[in-house]
Amino acid sequence: MTDSIIFISNGYKGGANKYFEQHINFNLKKKVFLIDTNPQKNFERKTLKKIEFYKKDVLYNYSSTKKCLEDILKKINNKQTVIFLTNYIIFIKYFFLLIFLKKKGIKTCITIHSGILNYNNFHYFAGFIFSFLFFFSNKVIFGSYSARKWWIGIFPWMYLKRNKVLFNGILIKKAFKKFNKKKINVSFVGRLNSENDPTFFCNFAEYFFKKHNIRFHLFGEGPMKKKLLTFKKYVTFHGWQPESIVYRNSDIVIITSYINNFPYVALEAKSYGIPVICCSKGDVKLIIKNGYDGFILKNRNMTEIVNSILKITKNYSFFRNNAFKNVKKFNLNSSCRKIWNYVSN
Repeated sequence: MTDSIIFISNGYKGGANKYFEQHINFNLKKKVFLIDTNPQKNFERKTLKKIEFYKKDVLYNYSSTKKCLEDILKKINNKQTVIFLTNYIIFIKYFFLLIFLKKKGIKTCITIHSGILNYNNFHYFAGFIFSFLFFFSNKVIFGSYSARKWWIGIFPWMYLKRNKVLFNGILIKKAFKKFNKKKINVSFVGRLNSENDPTFFCNFAEYFFKKHNIRFHLFGEGPMKKKLLTFKKYVTFHGWQPESIVYRNSDIVIITSYINNFPYVALEAKSYGIPVICCSKGDVKLIIKNGYDGFILKNRNMTEIVNSILKITKNYSFFRNNAFKNVKKFNLNSSCRKIWNYVSN
């Protein structure tokens, strides 16, 4: 039985924060604490109102974060506590503290949702170190089979640690979005970094510009934004926006990353009845049924994307209705319940 949960985040805006936010709200009957680089910026106000949160530079200010964590544990004053992480670098950085706390009965759960995307010498070495240290965590959760396959493929000994694959969930929406064939909105949703390849989306928008009655939208922020603004003639830049605004202004979502294991964007879009066209490898194929509620393209080919858009727009109600049907198996409460049953036992 878990009485208290401490979420520790480095403030990476995107799927990790979405994951935390869902599990914070699911566990509000417990004592919930959040340590994050910038909680007010990275989490919704209505979520923060329900919990205790602390602004700490988790990756670069060890001593301050350590003291904050220790103060929280003194306040809780019981051993039925779980420290919940999604970042393997944080696990490495606070490893000795987490081992000390483990001896006092404090559990640590690490969830892994992808491989090392920014693959350089530093991250490979960090991943190598993590592949040994993670044996000391109480619970290990992989967010997809493809993420687990990546880690075990690179560091085979990780297979020896008991783990479980548990998928993310999503809140199912009830409203149908009206579709206007005279004004079709195609969107990219996500962090603007090389892993998500927003450049490919912008190149496609330029290629498709003025050929049809389609408008292209880019929702997100990131290190590539300045470079991408050269495409502002073809794409409307919105920055980060609330989920409801993103999907109210989208008829089709395109995922352009090379690898996307189990993306929230696909789940979110389908929960609004919005078809998804995906150019990625990974377990995204478990979310999208090709030709039924969207398309999974084997090749990153602009002609194939054009054909997929035309097929969807010709029979939009078919794809929209199927998106609603297919997303029901990723019910949020069911997903959270499975995860916390595993963590607590």
